[in-house]
Amino acid sequence: MERGCVARLMTFVDADVAGYAELQYGAAKGRDRLVILTTLGSGIGSALLWHGVLVPNTELGHLEIDGHDAESRADISAREEYLSWEEWAVRPTAYYRTLELELIDCALQCDHEDLATCPRFQEMLAGDVTRPQGSAQPLGFAEPHGGHE
Repeated sequence: MERGCVARLMTFVDADVAGYAELQYGAAKGRDRLVILTTLGSGIGSALLWHGVLVPNTELGHLEIDGHDAESRADISAREEYLSWEEWAVRPTAYYRTLELELIDCALQCDHEDLATCPRFQEMLAGDVTRPQGSAQPLGFAEPHGGHE
């Protein structure tokens, strides 16, 4: 992409750009703790901000829920599967509840000062999350009437 360009070309994930903007101008400015920004549209984007630093490419929309990639079931395009707004709304709700549980589990298991070096957090980002015995279980996706996949 840089061929023919005079300036250096850089590409970013849209949610990372939104996260960076929040760090510079928005709600995350000056925060010295974890801030998570998500976008919900044709996918689920995420930006994780840790002590004023963007952790790039977190892709938290790809958490697995009931054997499905959350993004493929909860983004707005999933509503076009003949779901009513009420049927569809259950899906992003399940995603956000699961994300919250994953982050709580991670925080409880990581006593690292730097979250980015926590092995449990790295597993979560890699999508290799296995729940420890006795941990909270994620809420599943409700099937729409008629059972469309």
